[in-house]
Amino acid sequence: MIKERPFTVTLVCLYLLLVGSAFLVMSFSNLQDAKVQDTMAAITVPYHVQVAILYVNLAIMVICAMFMFQETNWARWVYLAWGLVHLGYLYYAQPNFFANWLETVTYPLFVLLLLLPSSNRWFSSKIEFVD
Repeated sequence: MIKERPFTVTLVCLYLLLVGSAFLVMSFSNLQDAKVQDTMAAITVPYHVQVAILYVNLAIMVICAMFMFQETNWARWVYLAWGLVHLGYLYYAQPNFFANWLETVTYPLFVLLLLLPSSNRWFSSKIEFVD
């Protein structure tokens, strides 16, 4: 019996894949922009740490989305845990709601969608016992 992937899981995974991939491509040119570098220099966290966190975040988004498509439960929990850490970092680095509004809105929504009963059934063990 093949389980049908819930629309909520598909939505979250597609968002993470598309946004993570797009930001990864855009970051190579954006990090060379003088305005971006000036903005990053104004933040108390060192520039190289910010860049490292950016790439770790994008990698986690893309990798976890790919594994969540394949019913891998650990990927859901890694994304949920990292998202909380990343949101905390964003507000530590730049405690301005308007600078962080997208993550502030999408993360709790994704937590809700990934913890719905239909999502829990999708991520339940792939092992089926046959008598």
